[in-house]
Amino acid sequence: MKFMFVCLFTLCVGCAQESTLPSQEAGPAAEPTLVQDMSAQPTDGQLFEEGRRLQARADFKGAETRYRQAIAVAPSNPQYTFYLGTVLHATSRYGEARSLFEEAIRLKPDYAAPRIALGKLLYDVDGNSEAASKLLREALELAPQAAEARYTLALIQLREGQSEEAIRLFSELVEADSSNAQARTQLGLAYLQQGDIETAQSELKRATSSQPYYSAAFHGLGQTFIRQGNTVAGQRLLQRAQQLEEQATQLTPHQNALRQNPNQPEAHYNLASMYARFDRLRPAAQHFSKAIALDSTYALAYQGLGNLFLRLGTTAEARANYASRARALYLRALELNSQLAETHNNLGLLLHRSGNIQTAVQHYERATVIDPQAGFYQANLSRAYLDLKQYPEALQAADKALQITPTMTGARETLGDIYAAQKDWTNALKAWERIDPQDRPSELTQKIAQARMQNAP
Repeated sequence: MKFMFVCLFTLCVGCAQESTLPSQEAGPAAEPTLVQDMSAQPTDGQLFEEGRRLQARADFKGAETRYRQAIAVAPSNPQYTFYLGTVLHATSRYGEARSLFEEAIRLKPDYAAPRIALGKLLYDVDGNSEAASKLLREALELAPQAAEARYTLALIQLREGQSEEAIRLFSELVEADSSNAQARTQLGLAYLQQGDIETAQSELKRATSSQPYYSAAFHGLGQTFIRQGNTVAGQRLLQRAQQLEEQATQLTPHQNALRQNPNQPEAHYNLASMYARFDRLRPAAQHFSKAIALDSTYALAYQGLGNLFLRLGTTAEARANYASRARALYLRALELNSQLAETHNNLGLLLHRSGNIQTAVQHYERATVIDPQAGFYQANLSRAYLDLKQYPEALQAADKALQITPTMTGARETLGDIYAAQKDWTNALKAWERIDPQDRPSELTQKIAQARMQNAP
């Protein structure tokens, strides 16, 4: 039975990662308190925290204002000076940022963070690897567990051709955190630079396993296979790397929108929809669920989450469980918005599969009324009518599906099935034989052979 569904170095002041499928029981996140009444004379700490919140939302102008206000109240606080430098660096005001990082170090000589930031700036902007490396080594002396300093120093060493030192530093990072795919990728590239292809390949395989969406790891791994003479595998991996880079490009504006509007359900929904498009189901589920947590009446988010559940489950029991959850989500979506054609169609699919064909037809019919130009809604309706042995209705729906989308092989196969169910082998063969032989599953090939036998004189 065929059904059709819709479906440069940077300054790091906070990091995030894709999480596992979330619970749907979480409530809405509270909006952080804003410093709104400046006449109340907020403390420097309040101004600083407000700056941090604005910076997290990529409101660099607002963050700069708050940090400057905090510094005006407490000019000797090195943290305020450092963070002001980070927002200026983010807006490419490198000269001012450099001065602020230097001032933060002057105010607190044992402060590692501004040394890391200044080291990155000196290497990225000035290309001064010697001064940058010196600052980063000083930062590691002050904060031996500073992974950012170690990674940046290792990357500089690798780019400057010091692969032995880079390998030592990257190895320390992956020993401390075996899931650090970024460091492991660079470790693999350092071995590749040395010509140790097998070790490079081993490290890069581990990187792609721990982070399957990190394009650099796939690109490096592809290079190792090409160096070994396995061009086919290498090119396939390079294509995967390019695909991931293209996905990242499409995801970036939605990620930026969410960063700027973390409490808007639409921002979570849009990002979730992009993740779902790329089969990245866990982050998609996380953001659909967050949209619902922020707005319990957001019908599209229930629909999106329901669609995800239909794609989950590796056993019959698990698939049945997810299907039950999807059905509940679809029903909730329709309670909130009865005009969701996709939800009607997909709920119809669930009911159809469970044997409740009469009710499935009601939802298919509703989907075709709401969106009469969606050929696959008509195709699903046609299949349901066929299963109910309502042949005239089935033929009408199949014809409509093929008028809308003449290339829809599923609808054409159903059309042949309708004729075959009525022993009209001539028209059944006409429908089936119009399907490209390369697109015919083995079951259809068998049906054609049997029809030819039945139609033989």
